[in-house]
Amino acid sequence: TTAYSIYPSLPSLPPPSHHFDAVHHVVLPTYIVENQALPHDFTGATKPYYPPGYPIGTALVVALVSQWFGRLPIQTLHPFISFILGLTAGLIFSFILRLLPKQDRSKPIAFLATLLLLTAWDYFPGAINERYFSAQVFAQFFALLVFFHLVDYRHEPDVVSILLILAGLATIL
Repeated sequence: TTAYSIYPSLPSLPPPSHHFDAVHHVVLPTYIVENQALPHDFTGATKPYYPPGYPIGTALVVALVSQWFGRLPIQTLHPFISFILGLTAGLIFSFILRLLPKQDRSKPIAFLATLLLLTAWDYFPGAINERYFSAQVFAQFFALLVFFHLVDYRHEPDVVSILLILAGLATIL
């Protein structure tokens, strides 16, 4: 899934979308990297124009990843979101395996269920290859991660799972 999503942006790795949301999601991490702060003036008179109400969690993580790898946010955003999309597919594969009884057919069925994600084009690969809803992809991953740990906690309650569930809920809310 990750390789499939990254391929359209090769060799320079910018977001392959022609939708205006791709620009919005590149501008904020660029601002964070350049100024080492979140924007606080939304009058439109200051650089950059960034519409209030857009989620900043993804932009903050992309800015951190950009700093760690020494790359520009425009080069980091798409590979990072593609990686998150791949992790989401892997999480769904693991979740389906946990739901199915342990048989020889379980892995092919879980793999088929993961492939079926491609049929929901607008919500899975199309979310970043067409309209570039990177915050949606990031939020879907965290929501599924919390759900995965809730199911895991139900089977084997432990302190680590409850802390991950609470951290995930705090991040989403």
